[in-house]
Amino acid sequence: MRWNRLGLAVILFCTFHQCIGQIVADSGRIVVVNDRRVNVMVAGRGRPTVVFEAGFANDLRSWAKVQAEISRSCTTVSYDRPGLGLSEESSTPRSGEQIATDLHALLQKLGVPPPYILAGHSAGGLYIRSFAHRYSNEIGGMIFVDAVLPEYLRWLQRNDHEHWQELEKIGMDSGSVMRSQWLGLEPTLREIEKTGPLPRVPVVVLVSKQPDLPFKPSTAMPEFLRTQGSFTDQVAGAQMKVIAAGHELPSLAPEDVTAAILSVVMTKPRH
Repeated sequence: MRWNRLGLAVILFCTFHQCIGQIVADSGRIVVVNDRRVNVMVAGRGRPTVVFEAGFANDLRSWAKVQAEISRSCTTVSYDRPGLGLSEESSTPRSGEQIATDLHALLQKLGVPPPYILAGHSAGGLYIRSFAHRYSNEIGGMIFVDAVLPEYLRWLQRNDHEHWQELEKIGMDSGSVMRSQWLGLEPTLREIEKTGPLPRVPVVVLVSKQPDLPFKPSTAMPEFLRTQGSFTDQVAGAQMKVIAAGHELPSLAPEDVTAAILSVVMTKPRH
């Protein structure tokens, strides 16, 4: 049973019209960005461009069901962060700042233009906030999919030492890639906490109401739901939907995630 909890937690917390680079099976293609090999899947065509950011330990395959549907309407991009999936590891810190910088360089290399609709699952919700703060003029919308929120993590760290220590152990003891991302978590949280509001674009917040250990123990679910609602209330015009499925919403409830993304794609940005 211990392995099931740890394995789940690592996962939790965790055909473009031009041929770009070398095709790798059905899991993407390799492009070289700043001398590093990056695995990326680009599908569909037209604007806007929907960009998928996976959870803490997930690779681009976690978005497969959703990307297949969204690519019928516009250009879509999913990718593997350094050391995950088929992407080469990186020696640079894995903070939200660096992840956002790397992603922007990848999008420029691919030649896919803004506006970008950012969809972030779990820890990917932190990373798309870092991206949006740096490239706010290029953002057309945001979808948070059972996203990690700084307010909730701070609460868990203060009030549930057992599960927080379990998360920390997973982050530090699951290999160099997970460790570098875990060590980048605190700088990412501090950055988000001191930055201003999100760009004035359509925002949808999807929330799983089912607990998952150790990230969302049942005793913490009221606080998890409260912080998700508070975050939604702070974003002008944002909409929240609670879904009766597990944390891995892109694979467990792809229809709900697809519908949320398409609702943002079809909404004109606010100015």
